[in-house]
Amino acid sequence: DMLKSSYRAFKKVIALAIDVMRQFYTEPRYFRILGADGTMTFEKFDNYHISAKEQGNDFSLELGMREPVFDIEIKAQKMPTFSTVAENERAKAIATYPTNWSSNEGGNFGKTYDVANTFGSTLYKIHVGQVFHIADLKMEVLYTIESFGPKVCNALNTTSTIIKMTFNNGGNETTYLCTGDATGHAMEISANMYGNYMQCDIVQTCHHGYSTWGNNSGMIHGYTKTSANLVLWPQGLNAFNNYVDKDYNNILFKLPNFKECYVAGGQGDLVIVKLPYVYKNSLIEVICTADCPYPHHHTNIAS
Repeated sequence: DMLKSSYRAFKKVIALAIDVMRQFYTEPRYFRILGADGTMTFEKFDNYHISAKEQGNDFSLELGMREPVFDIEIKAQKMPTFSTVAENERAKAIATYPTNWSSNEGGNFGKTYDVANTFGSTLYKIHVGQVFHIADLKMEVLYTIESFGPKVCNALNTTSTIIKMTFNNGGNETTYLCTGDATGHAMEISANMYGNYMQCDIVQTCHHGYSTWGNNSGMIHGYTKTSANLVLWPQGLNAFNNYVDKDYNNILFKLPNFKECYVAGGQGDLVIVKLPYVYKNSLIEVICTADCPYPHHHTNIAS
């Protein structure tokens, strides 16, 4: 097929590039070689040992030229560079902090593939900079684990993606920053990368408002860049009452554009928000069981 043909063609091009060294590497060139133990050496290389050589005469006959044959195998990398980077970062994290990945939370990431196969879904390994369009929804990938390298990721939640969504309804746009379980490290990196581009109408509290994994200032820095009007707080019954006063959460309610916060996800409750977002006119419905004693709608948290 076309893809396999392109891989074969690429391998041939690389083979030709290597073969050209016989002709043009007449002057020594130095290459940096990184050893298995991390030590660096600088090796001199030219075409002396790979160029064609005279074989002389035998029985008054010219024996012609002798040309070495390369004993290397060329392979076309079939995954994008970023896929390899992401896999390398995950492998480093698993090797360095195995307990974070073998726990019930961290060890279950593989089940995503099982569920996808069950439903016949297509899985996409997303990367920073990718943009997806579904009807009038645009999703921009701002952060993945590959953004964290070359540092070793010490927490599963630092691998969470951060996606900026733009909903377009007849020219009326609403922007939403979906932070998933991102830690303070992820939010800090995103804020440093994108600055004011993280501004949005709606922001979700990271990791249900729980721990920042040791980077409260990074979380605050990231939230400050959002300047959101509406805060969505999932799993509220378990997190809101106990974590709303944490400095890394309370900063959301001190943002100059903050207007309201919707809390949901405690005991089967569901908050439905209508788009485009309009202050005091976007909450369609709250579905809640009798076990949800806390208020869902907050407008005066900062005070």
